[in-house]
Amino acid sequence: MKKIFFVLFILLQYLILPQELKKTTFIEANVIKNNSDYSCYLTFRVNYNAIVFVKDGTKFKSGFSINFEVSDSNKIIKREIVKKQVEVNNYDITNSYDSSIVGMMVINLTKGKYVIKPYIELNNTSLTIPQEPIYFDLETKDDSICSRPLLVQEKLNSTELVNYGGFLPYSDNKYNLIIPVKDLSVKEISFDITQNNEVLFSKTITKSINSDFTFYQNNNSILVKFDSSKKDFNLFEIENISSIVDEGKVDLTIKINNIIKKYSFISNWLNKPDCLKFPDFAIKSMNLFVDDEVINELLHKNSDNYYIELKKFWNKYFPPDNSKYNKKMLEFYTRVDYTLEKFITNGKRGNETDRGIIYIKYGNPDKIERTYTERDNTIEIWYYNKIGKKFLFKDITGLGNFTLLK
Repeated sequence: MKKIFFVLFILLQYLILPQELKKTTFIEANVIKNNSDYSCYLTFRVNYNAIVFVKDGTKFKSGFSINFEVSDSNKIIKREIVKKQVEVNNYDITNSYDSSIVGMMVINLTKGKYVIKPYIELNNTSLTIPQEPIYFDLETKDDSICSRPLLVQEKLNSTELVNYGGFLPYSDNKYNLIIPVKDLSVKEISFDITQNNEVLFSKTITKSINSDFTFYQNNNSILVKFDSSKKDFNLFEIENISSIVDEGKVDLTIKINNIIKKYSFISNWLNKPDCLKFPDFAIKSMNLFVDDEVINELLHKNSDNYYIELKKFWNKYFPPDNSKYNKKMLEFYTRVDYTLEKFITNGKRGNETDRGIIYIKYGNPDKIERTYTERDNTIEIWYYNKIGKKFLFKDITGLGNFTLLK
């Protein structure tokens, strides 16, 4: 039943505003060279809105199996499987993009070329969903100088692998890059961070930690475990890379002695409001707080640059704090998204309805009261206690067409 409602909802949304599906499943591979083989750490993150929940008593339950099929150039050489289950008390969480199930599988491989094909089998359905294959070339892999950088987040007394399939999440969280250098004689490294052919930041790092590292799962996180007794790497750290970069491709160039290593990442706004994917609509949505003259000026720009110009506007008038990520822009367009989902009526987009307009201006009310008149008209009263405001809406049609009375 949930699946049917979901499909109907998606079809309705396409009639109102074209949609692009957000990525909801992330698989990341990190390889560590041992004495005689390689440990391939396959970590994954599956969002709640990617799986199917069913009600069981007072709870909602779901889960999945993720299968990893490993092949060399000739045949399948092994299959591994991880099973995960989850239960929640609140139905709204089952559609959450921000809540997820995290896990890990370790596969040991010898020197050679491999492809790993992951696929997910969803509980409560017969669906099997293939994921992008992962390719390993462990014949020509050169880890003699350094391994691929690790994207991590420091949390209290632990270091957590960010684990978004190699993406650098575009957010206001503080993410660091750990550079594992295998050559212990290296005491400093230099690096450049480049985006859109512009060097954003350059630095030489002389501070490092002499340690081995591995990964392990703790509850619903993948943590990095350091072991200073083994001293297999000099670990250099680039701090708070997330404050430097914007959305899009990020190039990292590392210079170690006379050797240059290059890596690329994608800075991805993972929880980006859907309406921002349609910049002309996003610009027009600002009519609640800017003059038509400003909107027309933006719309007279080259349409290919609408999104760039929109971000410039927000960063100029609502500047973010110490990063390129604008939380005020996120809040505004998250509210617009909410109205598009909740307040569609009479052919109007949700942001054009009276309730939608109030919601965008003031956010979620502290309290909503609903009553019915003798003529079966519906009355809704929204209370905003902190600002001392309340709004009265009336629906005389019974179809959710609420108009603002006062």
